[in-house]
Amino acid sequence: MHFNFAKFVFPAILVGFFVSIGCNSDSSSNPICLELDVDVIGQGTVEIDPIDDCYIPDDTIYLSAIPSEGYEFAYWESDDIVFESGSEYLDEIELYFGRNDITLTANFELAFIVEGEPDCYDDYDDSYNGGCNSTPEVFQAINNDVEIHGKSGHYMFQDTLNYRDTDWYEYEATGDEVLTWTVYAEFNPLLFIIDGRDGCADSLALIDTFSVAYDTLTLEAQVQAGTYWMWVGPDNGDTSSCGTEYTAWFTATTAVAAANKILRCSEKKYFSPLVR
Repeated sequence: MHFNFAKFVFPAILVGFFVSIGCNSDSSSNPICLELDVDVIGQGTVEIDPIDDCYIPDDTIYLSAIPSEGYEFAYWESDDIVFESGSEYLDEIELYFGRNDITLTANFELAFIVEGEPDCYDDYDDSYNGGCNSTPEVFQAINNDVEIHGKSGHYMFQDTLNYRDTDWYEYEATGDEVLTWTVYAEFNPLLFIIDGRDGCADSLALIDTFSVAYDTLTLEAQVQAGTYWMWVGPDNGDTSSCGTEYTAWFTATTAVAAANKILRCSEKKYFSPLVR
């Protein structure tokens, strides 16, 4: 069947715990110069207070792990520190120097991805993730178990046509899987899960749904191996301006072998994602 598809910064947690490194006194009359070496894995920064080139025994330092956008702090790691139970997962720590240097790593993990598309505008040409509505066709690849922070809205084209920014996310299923596509939007959202195994010309909407702004919508479809597109955009009656935000979640789980079929949607009505 042929379908005519046309167009956080994380808060720091104040904690008070103490980690003692080595001994806390120096029997020598000569001062000891101790160094602190902090590495970062992932995307984020570490604030050190006080920051100095040289510390001495019994000095106290405070470290704060600050994730970059789309990341969250995961844990501290060090061969020089014995953490109290669970304290390595806190984003603020207080350390005492003993007689040894300290090497410490702050690990940050991806919390969500930022869509990254520029806000649309009048006569906008979507060359970012407009999917089958773009020339050439262009999709934004996603992996399993991802949270997406994106934007959409309506814009005028050639002064007379009211277009909407449609976002197409591409997922490659490796076998029989259940795809779950959930969106919370500040506009009136329209969602699709689209079978893209035969390309845009012969694409097939497996399931769709729509609702009002600030509602949460979920679609599920059981699929076979191949290419599938998760679609989100404003519905035809929405008037939201460009830059209106949404959050989407996508997961894929292994399913028993079966032909493509609809499992669940929160509300059902058919539209065409190729109608701008």
